[in-house]
Amino acid sequence: MTLERKTPLKRTPFVRKTPFNSGRAIRPKSRKRLAEGREYAKLRAKLVLHPSARCVVCWEQKGVDHRPTDLHHRREMSMGGAYTNPANVVPVCREAHDHIHANAEKDGWSRFMGYLVFEGDPEWSELGARAWRNR
Repeated sequence: MTLERKTPLKRTPFVRKTPFNSGRAIRPKSRKRLAEGREYAKLRAKLVLHPSARCVVCWEQKGVDHRPTDLHHRREMSMGGAYTNPANVVPVCREAHDHIHANAEKDGWSRFMGYLVFEGDPEWSELGARAWRNR
């Protein structure tokens, strides 16, 4: 036995009606987060989308010239890494990005090469907090 709805559900935008916003829709991202997103897009265009861009890992390790597809954050954002700090991001191809994270715990290669930075490493504080948190 299946239950069927006689009238379809209406999809309405979420609106919180309070005295402060007079029923306007809630903005999905703050202005600071939107500004940070624009800054990240500029950084990505410079490091990944540039015609002469190459994957740092493949170029240094294998001498192979791969086009980068991702920006890898050396200090992960979940650990407070800066989202748009050029010192915190490295242009890598998808294969190298997967390799960096797959070998993070197993043999320490990623940490030894400086592709991942953990608390206690000398560069930890340089790759600081996200910019929108400091504004």
